[in-house]
Amino acid sequence: MWYLCFHFFSELQVDVGFNRNITLPVNSITIYGAAWPPSPKNHPYSFEWSKVFSPANSKAIIAGQHTALLSLSNIDVPGVYGLKLTVRSEASYGHGFVNVTVFPAVRNNKPPVAVIYPKFKEITLPIQKFVLDGSRSSDDDKIVKYEWELVAGPLNYYLKKKTNPVLQLTKLDPGNYDFKLTVTDSDGVKNSTLARIKVNKAMDYKPVALPGPDVLLYLPQNSVVLNGSGSYDDNGIVRYAWTKLHGSPEIADMQGTTSPVLHVTNLVEGHYVFQLNVTDTAGQMASATVTVVVQPEDNKPPKAVAGPDKDLVSPDDSTFLDGSSSSDDRGIVSYLWRKVSGPNSFVMSGAKTSQLKLTKLKLGTYVFELIVTDDRGLQGKDTVNVFVKKDDNKAPVAKINGDVTVKLPKNEAVLNGSLSSDDYGIVRYEWTRSSNSPAIATILEDSDHKPILRLAGLVVGKYTFTLKVVDQKGLYSVDKATITVVKGDAMENLVEVKIDTQGHTFTNQNKMNLLTTISLSLGISGDKIKIDNIHEINSGGISVVFYIVDDNGKVQKGAEIVSTLKSKAFKNLNRKYWIVAIDTYLCHNNCSGHGVCDNLSKRCVCNSFWMENFIKAGIQGQSNCEWSILYVIIICASCVIAIVSIIWFILYCCRRYVQNVDFYEEFFIESCFKIL
Repeated sequence: MWYLCFHFFSELQVDVGFNRNITLPVNSITIYGAAWPPSPKNHPYSFEWSKVFSPANSKAIIAGQHTALLSLSNIDVPGVYGLKLTVRSEASYGHGFVNVTVFPAVRNNKPPVAVIYPKFKEITLPIQKFVLDGSRSSDDDKIVKYEWELVAGPLNYYLKKKTNPVLQLTKLDPGNYDFKLTVTDSDGVKNSTLARIKVNKAMDYKPVALPGPDVLLYLPQNSVVLNGSGSYDDNGIVRYAWTKLHGSPEIADMQGTTSPVLHVTNLVEGHYVFQLNVTDTAGQMASATVTVVVQPEDNKPPKAVAGPDKDLVSPDDSTFLDGSSSSDDRGIVSYLWRKVSGPNSFVMSGAKTSQLKLTKLKLGTYVFELIVTDDRGLQGKDTVNVFVKKDDNKAPVAKINGDVTVKLPKNEAVLNGSLSSDDYGIVRYEWTRSSNSPAIATILEDSDHKPILRLAGLVVGKYTFTLKVVDQKGLYSVDKATITVVKGDAMENLVEVKIDTQGHTFTNQNKMNLLTTISLSLGISGDKIKIDNIHEINSGGISVVFYIVDDNGKVQKGAEIVSTLKSKAFKNLNRKYWIVAIDTYLCHNNCSGHGVCDNLSKRCVCNSFWMENFIKAGIQGQSNCEWSILYVIIICASCVIAIVSIIWFILYCCRRYVQNVDFYEEFFIESCFKIL
């Protein structure tokens, strides 16, 4: 049975033609396959194409896999593509192979471009290294070879063969160098370019000599070190030479005269000048001088300060003595404390330091001496007393210099409590104001904790102050004093001139001009005008307050002064100054006996149930409190009632008149109809 099957299965001859070759960018091909013998009409062959191998990453597309005509398209990767065609029927079978070789696209080569950076460079020695960069050369494919050569240059310079993109140059001599770069691409095409380097000789500058700063010495110091190592040159200094110039003292020993550092010893009092000469590699020289001044010894003895005396009250038996305030022009090198006199019983520590600690002191008076010594052996001395007393402290005694009376416009006062005393000293002063004293008053400079109390801004009334003094043991004593403030003659007759200007622009010359104008207007001498104060006003401007005295020193009435200035001099003053108002400083208006006048605004502040007669105030220009609010209400209510009554009566009469007219018209019409 197997034999029969094999015998009737025949092999077909499959023809797919010769292997094909294509070159990109052609990326498709058509292949036709055939079989022999031809297929019977009623049993056609079946065709099947398959890809046997292909280049990696190929994205080629096969179309017509089950037909005799195969299309291979989208060929993107060069290489060999192996294809197999299988033909079969019910009783026959055959296959064939074909290769499609794809060559890469033929490149249109462009010549390379040789580039050297920089094209020209000028350098100055001692720069010995330089780089020419040829890596910026380019080609459409790639550069496979770089060749550098020296075209022109100094005779003694030789350039070895260089094949790197970057040429490093060293040990260049002065002169002009022309370098050529030749680049070769993958197709063997070459291109060249040139670059020039100009090398200048090194600039050799003169050296600079620096012998160091001038020196001031005081004997017995008689040596100095002069350092010239700060001298410099661009190529180096090869020789140093120190000399002492003519005119310097003859006595001096010099060591290291050919080195950067000079040691000078055995100097004497005088003025030395040393010169440093330096020479560089080219033989160029430079020099500079340094001065050494040697002065005689100017040492003064130290000043010992043992500190203030100490007062101790038993059982306090220890204290410190401080000598750290001692001083010397050269510095203190040692301290020494010792007892000069006093009881033998005590203990001290730190006798060789600036601070001495004393303990276990007994009743009596100790005297200690401080000895300080400087570095030249000179000494200074000072003594300090330590008093150790029994505790017999007595209370201090507070004492004020007495009561004080102040007459306005003066509004300052002083209470002196410095006469208070205590056997051990007062440590605290306290001033307090009594509760029934006026609250208006300013304590200046925190003087309520000082021996002398200073007050300002006083007003009319009686101030009572109590002084309390306290000693070191807490015992205290008190004393009282009274400050009585009354109105003076000048206070009642002060005149105020308000000027519309800023305080910082009103100079002393402006004040003198104002006083001169007022004195001329009043026909008096300038010394008769007494300035009380000049101050800024909260609402803006400044206020000048003054009063006038006659030849006998009597204060003249302020109201008369104001009237005279307003009638004679106001316009004259107003031409020179922006004067807002001239009036008495205190308001003298009695406000009709029903209020008080405000000194600042010069207007009445009426009592309860009273108000201003604004009609009279408008005519006379003076505030008042003439009208009773109760009477004004009654009069206003009466007027309202009277007006309402009159209006009602008029309306009533009009109504009656209208009614009568209507009656006569109706009667007349009826009569006419009867007649007709």
